[in-house]
Amino acid sequence: MDLKQSLVELETTLEWTALAEALEQASEQEQDVAAKVQYLLRLGRLLNGQLMQGARALRFFQNAWKLQPESVAPLLEARDVYLGLGRIKMVETVLRRSLESATSELRGKIQLDLGDALQDLGNYEAADESYQGAADSDDTSFDALLAIEDLSVDDGGFQSRIDELLAESIDQADSDSRVRLILRAARIAKRFAAA
Repeated sequence: MDLKQSLVELETTLEWTALAEALEQASEQEQDVAAKVQYLLRLGRLLNGQLMQGARALRFFQNAWKLQPESVAPLLEARDVYLGLGRIKMVETVLRRSLESATSELRGKIQLDLGDALQDLGNYEAADESYQGAADSDDTSFDALLAIEDLSVDDGGFQSRIDELLAESIDQADSDSRVRLILRAARIAKRFAAA
């Protein structure tokens, strides 16, 4: 049985630990850089997902990025791990690095995510700048403009804005939209709770 068949069989039988070992071995033996990066990314995703070893997965995402620094995929995977670990400052760092080599299609999404991270860190001016950059992108302009609007809420209007967002979230059928609305409300609440 060749490697590809072996990996498919391990995945279909849910042999996650054995699959992780096989992917690590395959990445060590692979000479082609692009294929090696794919093995490392797959291994990192497996460790972070099914095996719930996000911290260990970071090493493989970093190795993949070192092999192809022009690729943002390993950085975005690392961002997800850091976010899961609650390390928002590292999320900011990874997103800033991602912007250096992001394609125009990804740039707006990364700037939107960076604005969110900066807002979570309490750096509202930098968040606004990042959202302004995301507003220039067709894919993210709507969400970015809403985030900018959220940042402009003042002491007198923050509670009504939170109430609006929470009420709107109840009406959303899409869970991603619902979560985004709730997070926007939470960011506003956090900003004014500290004041």
